[in-house]
Amino acid sequence: MRGNLGFDGFVVSDWGAVEQLEKQGYATNRANCAKIAITAGLDLNMVDNCYSENLEQLINNDDISIDVGDEAVRRILTIKARAGLFENPYREKKLLITPSI
Repeated sequence: MRGNLGFDGFVVSDWGAVEQLEKQGYATNRANCAKIAITAGLDLNMVDNCYSENLEQLINNDDISIDVGDEAVRRILTIKARAGLFENPYREKKLLITPSI
């Protein structure tokens, strides 16, 4: 996606999807879920807290490089900066699609 297609945004998991790696037998535990997801290029883990519970320890144990975490954070902050969220964090809501009622 990033290399071949030139995608320069960040990747977000589906709601609770990272912990599903263990439930589906692909990962051995929640820390392994986090390691698999972030090294695959998933930048933002939604809801199941696998990243917040495990990334610090994975980095401290040299299971993943701090550069992997730094790059994920960099991608998220770059998009927020492009959207102007640091200069004006309180945006008004706008409908992108007008309902046809």
